[in-house]
Amino acid sequence: MNRLTSKVILRTEATNKLGMAPLALRISVNRKTTVLPLYIKIPPEAWRHADSMVLYGKGLQKNEVDQIRDTITRAYDSVNTIRHHYNMIDRLATLDQVREEFLQGKKTNSFIEFCKKHMNHVRNTCEKGTQKSIQNAINKFSRFAPKVTFHELDVKLIARFDAFLKKNYVLSPATIWKHHKDIKMLINASISNGSGIKNPYEQFKVSRPTGTRDFLNREELEKFIKLYDSNTLKPDDQEILRCFLFSCKTGLRISDILKIEYNDIVEDQLVFVPHKTRKAGRHIRVPLSEGAKKFINLTGEGLIFKTLAPVNINRHLKTLAMLAGITKTITFHVARHTFAVTFLESGGMLQVLQKLMGHGKIETTMVYVHVINSDLRDQIKLMDAV
Repeated sequence: MNRLTSKVILRTEATNKLGMAPLALRISVNRKTTVLPLYIKIPPEAWRHADSMVLYGKGLQKNEVDQIRDTITRAYDSVNTIRHHYNMIDRLATLDQVREEFLQGKKTNSFIEFCKKHMNHVRNTCEKGTQKSIQNAINKFSRFAPKVTFHELDVKLIARFDAFLKKNYVLSPATIWKHHKDIKMLINASISNGSGIKNPYEQFKVSRPTGTRDFLNREELEKFIKLYDSNTLKPDDQEILRCFLFSCKTGLRISDILKIEYNDIVEDQLVFVPHKTRKAGRHIRVPLSEGAKKFINLTGEGLIFKTLAPVNINRHLKTLAMLAGITKTITFHVARHTFAVTFLESGGMLQVLQKLMGHGKIETTMVYVHVINSDLRDQIKLMDAV
């Protein structure tokens, strides 16, 4: 158990020429002592040493006394928070640690406050989409438990958070899984920062749901190609459709479509490191079919595609689908699924598709086999109506 005490003192030995003396906080940690400035100076007669109290009517205005008393209270509260933190994690504090935490406010027993501070790190290291996802998870957890402390983070609380998400929001299973994934990451970050707790997600398991793999059948794909060939679209829409159809022929994600350059084309192959898995540093090679070459100029320079942000692209794709007479809900990722399904339906090997898609595990690629089998079952059922 830590012995951590504090007392506000008046340093009369440091009285300045104007007769004002500074207030300071004396902290003792396991028999070692330091004095920290509070950056407040008062007339010595306005201080009562017996109970460390600043007095009214001794050269200070009432509002000044109230502000000083509030500062003193917050100083004591900060020390109490630090003491509680170390007692909860059953760790012996050092004087330097307490001094640093008091002056810089690095530690807090509030999980939400930690999350807010950790977002500074997230903004410096993560993509904007990831930042938004983590911030959304923090916002929902903050509404659920705004004053939760580290030691209250247990499996029962996480179970209640799961129920809170399902009751108060209209969220897909994938979104709920993502919120849990982000909160788990934040708890792990707090552990790395010395919170001293165990991650409750070690006991509360959240399985990643198998998402739907919507794709275009051959007839729908031809409708989009016909719309593109008509050259009746506005320039922005024509470029968006060019990106989409190129992805249908190559399986590239939108994050890669927006970054690939003409110098990434080597002997009729795209050679690049996928943006999503860039940390692994694995290059993938995607041979360019004649269908893919139709949508690029092989002798160009710089970026191959210059178009809108992903969120705007999806909005435009919905309009383009209507113009093409396609009733499915279309997002850009439908193009990647379309490529995978078309490749397998054309007799392509699963292991080759894994490499083309840049999947680390064959199980990820196997999903498209299940999609094809499911589609076949749906087609057979149509015969029942005959």
